[in-house]
This record gives sequence, C-alpha cells and structure tokens, in this order.
Amino acid sequence: MKTYVQVRLLKLVSLLMVLFVALAITSCSKDKDDNKRGDARVMIVNAVEGSAEQNFYLDNNKLNSSALAYGESTSYLSTTAGTRKAEFRSESSSTANVSFDLPLVANKNYSIFYAGPTSSATYMVTEDDITPPPAGKAKIRFVHLATAFETGIDVGVVGASKFVNNLKFKTASAFSNVDANSAFALFATGSTTALLTIPTPIDEGKIYTIYVTGSTPLTIKYRIIIRS
Repeated sequence: MKTYVQVRLLKLVSLLMVLFVALAITSCSKDKDDNKRGDARVMIVNAVEGSAEQNFYLDNNKLNSSALAYGESTSYLSTTAGTRKAEFRSESSSTANVSFDLPLVANKNYSIFYAGPTSSATYMVTEDDITPPPAGKAKIRFVHLATAFETGIDVGVVGASKFVNNLKFKTASAFSNVDANSAFALFATGSTTALLTIPTPIDEGKIYTIYVTGSTPLTIKYRIIIRS
C-alpha cells in the first residue's frame, strides 16, 4: 500500500512539473509575441555628407515617401514591430549601401541614421525617449557621427561646465533637461578648446537631437532635429 501511494505521489509531482514548464514556455512565448504585436515608430536620418539622396527599406518595402538628402530626416513613421531587414539605398538604385537586421519593439520610438563617409557608409540606431521635458526646460541629446573624432567628444553649455563627456563615435548621449536659450560648445575629449559652438535657439518644451558630422576638424558641423 505504501509503495502504491508513493507511485501516485510521484506521478502527481511529475504532472505538476510538466504543467509548470508548459506555463513558463507559454509565458515566454507571450512576452516575445507582445514585442512583435503592434507598431513601432522610426525616424530616418541621412547624416552622410556628400551622399546621394537615400531611401530606407524594411523587408524590401520603401518606408519614406521622398528620398533624403544629407541633413534631412523624416517624421516618426509607424511600422510593424519585430525583427526587420533594413536597407539604405541611393535614389533610383536597387542596391543596398547598408543592410542590417533591425529589432523593433512595439510602442517604442527609434531614430535610424545613415552615417559614416560615403566610401564606407554605416548606420546607427537609437531608442528615443520623447516624453516632454519639465516646465521651463528643453530636452536635448547629442549624437556623435564625426569620423574626425572617433576617440570621443565632450559637450558643454557655453559659460558653464561640460555635461557630456567622452562621447564615442556612433553613440548618443542620454537626453538632458536644459534651460531655454542655452548655447553649446563641442570639444575633443579632454580638451578645453572649443571645436564648434552651437548657438541655436533652444525653446522651452521642445526636444532636440543635435548630431555632429565631419571627416576632419575643419569640416566638422552639426545638424538639428526638433520635436515640438
């Protein structure tokens, strides 16, 4: 009788373990499906100086309505979440200049930069926090796409201390809340001599992405993307 009870108990424990594993697998699958269900939003940016106008494709379907010249960007465009095949192609060309897998999570926002020199173009993807800044502030981040300073750049408010330090090539700073009407200066990492000043008007309540390009210290420049 004791042996019979033990066998029944072992069968019950085994059944419970199988049910537990099945529930865990179902939960993981649901989490993965949730990431794919719905839409993500992407902004496309051509940050390659001297490049041909660019189109952006997901799974062989063009996403932007008009080709983008250097310095141009789209608004945020909705597209199906999941891992997508992404390509930048020159206008009127079927050949990809850059091709890569692009994981997109539903309900998130991304910027996708066509970057680097024309001879060896590359890409960069950022996930974007577009929550509004606090009252009286603007929100700003910097994206380093200047091959002239692959070792890094610093950024500071003019007349104040640096708040972005050693930003590496193809990386973006976190968004920072800054006072309206601030102006900024750009430095090679560790230097106190400004390479570039950015006197653009900064308006309260807006969100700014400032990206820096240039293959030499003499050609370094910035572009601004503003979200109201």
